[in-house]
Amino acid sequence: MNRILLAHDGDSPTLVAIPWLATRYSAEVVTVTLDLGQPANLADVREQALAAGAARAHVIDARDRLAEQLVLPALRAGAISLDHEDPLVRPLTSPLVAWLVADVAAMEQASAIAHGGTAERVPRLLASRTATPVLPSLADAMSPEERARAAAELGLADAGEADWPRSASTLWGRPVFATAGSDQTGRPPGAEGAVVHVPTERAVVEISVQNGVPDAVNGVSMAFLELIGSLDAILSAMPVDAFGWHAPAATVLSRAFKALESLCLSPRLLELRRSLARAYIDLLHDGAWFSPEREAIDAFTARALATVSGSLRFELSSGDLLLQEARPRVASRGEGVMEGVTG
Repeated sequence: MNRILLAHDGDSPTLVAIPWLATRYSAEVVTVTLDLGQPANLADVREQALAAGAARAHVIDARDRLAEQLVLPALRAGAISLDHEDPLVRPLTSPLVAWLVADVAAMEQASAIAHGGTAERVPRLLASRTATPVLPSLADAMSPEERARAAAELGLADAGEADWPRSASTLWGRPVFATAGSDQTGRPPGAEGAVVHVPTERAVVEISVQNGVPDAVNGVSMAFLELIGSLDAILSAMPVDAFGWHAPAATVLSRAFKALESLCLSPRLLELRRSLARAYIDLLHDGAWFSPEREAIDAFTARALATVSGSLRFELSSGDLLLQEARPRVASRGEGVMEGVTG
């Protein structure tokens, strides 16, 4: 029997594709959904997939792998929020999706993989991880009429983009709308982007970095996934960025790295890191995560940041995130540790 593995992000367009794929290809459909920190009940997503006709519905907790194996390397490479760009929320998830979908496809002995991604990097990443054929994106394969008909058969009112804010959200950031008709949080009625409150009290956060790795918040040591959650909670009142993303941890950590490395690294090394950060971003957008070029930049980054340590204190007041103090600790040749203070 033909078996299609569907990468299901929990939204309506991929949900309605389950019966459509089964009929179109005379195949058994199995779904896989990754928990990337999106605000969705994935137990419900699984039950909905089974109710729509999926033979099996896998749900994988991928939050720790996303944080440790993708977000952290990109942050260390300086590829987060370079020159006020977006925090790379979606490009950072694509390699992990391809990685785990390929693993499940092998386990299920799937004859094909289906996905709803619109970016060219998605099939490119999948092709780099598996020999299983990848079907054309559902965004192109299903006509609006077919989506509407499939949605009606499943009792869904809409199979369009209404779920996009929820499915696009991850532990690293959430999209927030700012359009005509939005409420004071920047969301249109019914949208599920992050709620951004007007700050009423100041928030102070101190971040510790050891050998180029953030390892503590306000004096409490924690794993990187937990650290992201703590920063998001403490800085929840941070305004939405210019690209419509609410990503407090991404914002403060990228600023912390820039401030600390400017005190610890030579101008020539900083210039080199900046050029490699641009290359890293291009690799992410091009779907070249699984490449020797990305691995080479990671190796360079590990060496460059090996002695970069320190602490930074930020204050969020009236919506502005300000660096209050930076204390670098840089191991120097023939010496122990040098400490400095800047305000």
